[in-house]
Amino acid sequence: MIPLTQKLNSSKVLVIGPCPETYLNKSYLDEKRSEGYSIVSFSCSSLIFLYDIGFVPDFHAFIDPQSYCRVGLKTGIKFLNQIHYIGYSHLANYPTLLSSNKNIFGSSRFGITDFLSNKEYTDFFKRYPPFNSYYSFLNQEASMVNAESPNTKIDINFSKKLYRLYSGKSEIDKLTYFMIPLILFFFKNLSNLNIYGFGYFQNQRYSGGTKTSYPKYKNAFKKILPLYRGPAFNKNIILSIDKSSFYSELSSLKNC
Repeated sequence: MIPLTQKLNSSKVLVIGPCPETYLNKSYLDEKRSEGYSIVSFSCSSLIFLYDIGFVPDFHAFIDPQSYCRVGLKTGIKFLNQIHYIGYSHLANYPTLLSSNKNIFGSSRFGITDFLSNKEYTDFFKRYPPFNSYYSFLNQEASMVNAESPNTKIDINFSKKLYRLYSGKSEIDKLTYFMIPLILFFFKNLSNLNIYGFGYFQNQRYSGGTKTSYPKYKNAFKKILPLYRGPAFNKNIILSIDKSSFYSELSSLKNC
């Protein structure tokens, strides 16, 4: 296990989200690796696509146990053993997952009812919790922040403390409430952040995906933007996001 206080030296990070398979190809990823990027795969779908083309990400994180189990059952535990985990220690095993949900949302079943009703998934999670299945486990307890509260202090220094923004309760969590705080905290020399795959809401992202929840994303995104415009946000980081992404406005934050 990597010490909790250790941070990563990579100055360039590519974050891959839940993009369609046609948006992801081996040559693109190989090019990024040759440019010195550490690759963080942050969705069930992108990891499976990476596995299909034989690419192993440097780091991997999940925010929901169902995605973790789906990938683990598809790729096998040996594949997970090659992946470094970065994330929150309260998602490390089955009991802490439930207690974290209870603490944050008032219900241990919040957001994971499908997972809890799937015996194959729960058995897998209990047998192979993240801290047993991943190659290395870089985790940290997070400070809880209600980013949408009028009393929240906007000047948050993301590099000095790991924050968990628990206001968002839909898929927008993946990037703005979970991933960006993780990256800003764990990569101490970050100068280039390339976000790819998040916010392609105008396209079909995966089999079975719909657009019914998109208004929620837009409302939540508007509320979270002021937090990243705060004085402590590192304006020296070069942020690259495709213009067709719903989150493209984030790329202008360094100039705010």
